[in-house]
Amino acid sequence: YSGHAHAAARLACGCVIDAAVGVLQDSKNATATRASPSDKARRRAPPAFAIVRPPGHHAGADPTDGHHAEGFCFYNSVAVAAGVVLASGDAQKVAILDWDVHHGNGTQSLFYEEGRCLYISLHRFGERWYPETGAASETGGGGGQGRNLNVPWTSDGLADSDYLAAFRLVLCPVLAQFSPDLLLLSAGFDAADGDAQGKMKVTAAGFAQMTQLLLSAVDCPVAAALEGGYNSRVTCESCEAVLRVLLGSAPPATPPTLLAPSVEPTLRSVLAHNAPHWSGLRYSEKALQDFFAEAARVGSAPRVSKRQRTAPAFADEERANPRAAEQQKLAEKRAAREAAR
Repeated sequence: YSGHAHAAARLACGCVIDAAVGVLQDSKNATATRASPSDKARRRAPPAFAIVRPPGHHAGADPTDGHHAEGFCFYNSVAVAAGVVLASGDAQKVAILDWDVHHGNGTQSLFYEEGRCLYISLHRFGERWYPETGAASETGGGGGQGRNLNVPWTSDGLADSDYLAAFRLVLCPVLAQFSPDLLLLSAGFDAADGDAQGKMKVTAAGFAQMTQLLLSAVDCPVAAALEGGYNSRVTCESCEAVLRVLLGSAPPATPPTLLAPSVEPTLRSVLAHNAPHWSGLRYSEKALQDFFAEAARVGSAPRVSKRQRTAPAFADEERANPRAAEQQKLAEKRAAREAAR
């Protein structure tokens, strides 16, 4: 912690607030210029993406003396932005979708009993994964009962098809039913293929497809904010893919793969805990069987990724780690040997 970190965190938080307030105001202006009151086509304002650091979703309200940060987070920028628009009346309902590979414990704790905010998180869970929160059973409390939804992945290496299954079966139906006035996206990219910390295999195209599903599920303004992501190359590629979809481009297609063995039991657990709160999740057993059978029918065996867990480093990373180039060459040699087997 330092004065410079504090200043950067305040600027990041202000940027995310501006993004949220801006898209809501732009949406109101767009609505005011409709051709006629009978024009039912919702005109979504151009989305915003606050590409800021430090991230924020681990930060909560902690009065402990000397407590400045948690998980590289100082201010929970997305949560503060949600609080601002709810307090001002610019939005009556806000949804936060968090796909960072780590659970946003700060965001969950801040809104756990708030009925006007829906928090949804997909994250790695179990085996002492930081921050060791975010079980499927954590669905909200008090006035926020049912407004907290966790998809706790129990294994590493999940890829596009695994995440997209969660979006189609769980997340999109809940977002459509909640019908928020604003969707905030906590866009961490440490689940990207190539990020050594996240240990997942979501491609840039996968993030683009998830973004398209979100835009199809809601008709409200959307503002995104950068959260985690510890490989500059893949974070940049993933940011670009999401931005292109937010700006109107179609996402690139990726061939479906077989779902990881842990995905079906995880999603069934999520449904069991959340279906009492959301009628859109009350599937018949046959419907669930058909969903997973179709995924098995169209899916191919997952490809062996040739992307290195340590992608080519940028110049600033090489200065911070003089051995980066040497480590990259060793990783490439290992990959070549594995491919030749």
